[in-house]
Formats: sequence, C-alpha cells, structure tokens
Amino acid sequence: MDNLIWTEISKDRGGLHVCKNKNCKSTSASIYGSKNIESFAPACSGEAKTCLVNCGNCSHNCLLVPGEPWRSCACPVGIKLSSDNVTCAPECMEKVLFVASKTGLF
Repeated sequence: MDNLIWTEISKDRGGLHVCKNKNCKSTSASIYGSKNIESFAPACSGEAKTCLVNCGNCSHNCLLVPGEPWRSCACPVGIKLSSDNVTCAPECMEKVLFVASKTGLF
C-alpha cells in the first residue's frame, strides 16, 4: 500500500486524511467531516472481510490482524476491553495517561 489513511476528530482538523507512506511529512488530501474508514475490494479473501460482518462481533471497533481470528476488538479511549475480548466494559478505566506534544495527543 502506498498511502497512509487515517481519521481525526477534532474541532479544527477533523476528517479523513491521506499521505504517501514513504514521506508522510504533510497531508496530501483531506475530506473534512468524515468519521469512519471502510475498505472494500472485490478480491478480498474471507479473512479481510472479517470486520465487515456484524463488526467482527466486536461491541465497538474491529481491527484486522494477521492470523486467526483475523481481527482484534478495540474500545474508545478511556474504556477497557472486557475479558471476553469482544465487549467494551461499561465502566471507564481507573487510570488513563495522555501525552500532549506540539504534533498531537497520544
């Protein structure tokens, strides 16, 4: 893949952004107001489609990973994944560390 694609939700820069993988120093394209990325390809194998059906049985976010079960469930920042590895816990995490820098929040 030649491009890095990501979404950002913020007051002044929220949207879909694209840059070249080899030199990602500046964004080459932006579509503001978008909040989600979905990828579809006719030649996708069954593994690549894992997250397309019922969000991979994840309660919030489904991420493709190499190897069985081909997906990993993830939760929004501040919410932890339950021991079943598919459901985000209703309670928030007790401790969360955010690091702010000139280039972003991590």
